[in-house]
Amino acid sequence: MLVDGHDVEVVRETLSKDISMTTQRHEFGASIFKALADGLNPRVIDGILKSYLAESKRANRNHSTSHD
Repeated sequence: MLVDGHDVEVVRETLSKDISMTTQRHEFGASIFKALADGLNPRVIDGILKSYLAESKRANRNHSTSHD
């Protein structure tokens, strides 16, 4: 933002609005992650990770044997 020649109050209002909008955007983004964390308990996360790892191992085995 070019501030030279602009009224101090215009600059102050513009920057204040920008800070407010940035804060709102960050709070919204954080609320998404908080909601995800609240909705998943450790057992669910553990199950998801174990399933993913098992599938990755299976895919790697299939991939390595198909090239032999």
